[in-house]
Amino acid sequence: MSNYKYRGTNIEVEFPSKYQAKEREFRGVWVTPHVGDFELSDKKEEMMANLNSVIEKMKEYNLNAIVFHVRYLNNALYKTRMAPIQKECGTYETFEEWDFLEWFIGECHKNNIEFHAWLNPYRIQGSGFDDSITKEEIVQMYKDYPLNPANDPENILLTHPSKGTRGAILDPAKEVVQQHIIDVCKELMENYDIDAIHFDDYFYAIFTEDHDVLNEEDQDDYIAYIEKHKDSGYRVDSVEDKKEWRRGNVNKFIHDLHLVIKEHNLKNNKAIQFGVSPTGIYKNGDGSVESGSNTRGQEHYASYLFCDSLKWVKEGWIDYIIPQSYWGFGHPVAGYADVSDWWNKAVEGTGVNLYLGMGIYMTGNPNSYSWAEEGNYEASNQVLYQCKLKNVLGTCIFAFRSIYSLEKETNPGYNGFKRLKEEYWKDFVLAPDTKAKNK
Repeated sequence: MSNYKYRGTNIEVEFPSKYQAKEREFRGVWVTPHVGDFELSDKKEEMMANLNSVIEKMKEYNLNAIVFHVRYLNNALYKTRMAPIQKECGTYETFEEWDFLEWFIGECHKNNIEFHAWLNPYRIQGSGFDDSITKEEIVQMYKDYPLNPANDPENILLTHPSKGTRGAILDPAKEVVQQHIIDVCKELMENYDIDAIHFDDYFYAIFTEDHDVLNEEDQDDYIAYIEKHKDSGYRVDSVEDKKEWRRGNVNKFIHDLHLVIKEHNLKNNKAIQFGVSPTGIYKNGDGSVESGSNTRGQEHYASYLFCDSLKWVKEGWIDYIIPQSYWGFGHPVAGYADVSDWWNKAVEGTGVNLYLGMGIYMTGNPNSYSWAEEGNYEASNQVLYQCKLKNVLGTCIFAFRSIYSLEKETNPGYNGFKRLKEEYWKDFVLAPDTKAKNK
């Protein structure tokens, strides 16, 4: 095993001498057609075959949870009138004849696989719009969906992911947007036998190349809020105040959805979980919970995401969190040990389950450090290291399609993934209990 060190020190990362299997452990995988994990089809037999192949691959590795994308571009992979149904998987009418999602959830449950409905709450388009795109043009995409807030330009913010291209999100400050996403989640909980509502790491976005917070198109929202809430203490010309306001918008939404899920569970004797998967770094700091992890990467607390995930954990608004701790042990600014150690401390005593995201897609990338080392054991090392972190209760893999790559002996990560399959995860276990299940 290579000798890795904690960032900025000469202290070597120590691994447990052997893997200790848990009685219950989260072994999940994110699955989405958005990045080619499987092909959508409006033909019943073809769709069944495509999704059965996903289940069979999961069973090979004794995985027990699927985090399945049901909404990724303000769309839907399920029966709804609230957003456009992705055309490759059918129409509202074909869903009435055969609902693939209902069938697939049933197949997952038959195989003791939890089904977590994965939604991107705000994103309309990540990138790819021409620089000249207008909000009115985007509205035309939703003219047949009066229940969707994207049919009003006032609810849309244009993003600037990179030079020469634009994207768009629903405006997180708008109450109509927050309520819409809550209604989307309610519809899913009422119509499908899901085990969890799951959000990924996209909240606010990049609006300008220079990240000039006070010169971005939600400034009118900010000013309107200050005028309405005279006692807020926010100043129109304060960058830090506006950042806090943005975090507050997301916090309100997360809190309100938490209450809705809790009420639904109590009313229907359910145990639907609420989980979030933010980027791996909350804040860069000295390793203490208060200051942030011993890292120097992008922070989701500020940066352009404005996601106060630690607050959600401390307040108990979520049942589990899966930070995208995708980097390898050898990463110089966000090593796996530094990142996972911090999260292990952050959830202490909260009752919120902690699982760690594993970025197997990084294997072989020459810029991914220990993931790129020839014959590396990065995947199994990460699961082995978790044995010393008492609050880490499992792993979630990204991306599903990368599993096939790691099964090839020519892949640098082949050894570690093989060990994971044949030694560490050779027996099936159930996913852990959560706060929702224990209520």
